[in-house]
Amino acid sequence: MITKERLTEAQNNVNKYLSEGLLRKTTEKIALPIFIKNSKESLSFDYERKKRSEIQYETTLQDIKTKAETSLKRAKEFLFEMESLL
Repeated sequence: MITKERLTEAQNNVNKYLSEGLLRKTTEKIALPIFIKNSKESLSFDYERKKRSEIQYETTLQDIKTKAETSLKRAKEFLFEMESLL
């Protein structure tokens, strides 16, 4: 269950990203279900706890570096795709 505090934090983050130009509002029918699915997964406490546990306790430093590089690459690709949709 998502706490009211976590929901408020997420809303504040989105508003901040919108004001900084990191996000833009869209009504694209293709993109919205993906956004909703991703937001539900990222706000899930169990999902976050499992992910943190795996990263913190079960991965080597080299694996962490590789994951960070992959994450950065995916974020750049996501940004490119978002800009192309808008």
